[in-house]
Amino acid sequence: MSTQPSPQKGEILIRVGACSVNNMDLNLRKQWYGQDFHEV
Repeated sequence: MSTQPSPQKGEILIRVGACSVNNMDLNLRKQWYGQDFHEV
């Protein structure tokens, strides 16, 4: 059983229904596309 976090002063608590990471974004960050590939 997990406890729900409580926000501190100046913070908010949001409920995330879904999230994802695009594989191309990961590859760009790891520089697997090489130096010739530029983000637009």
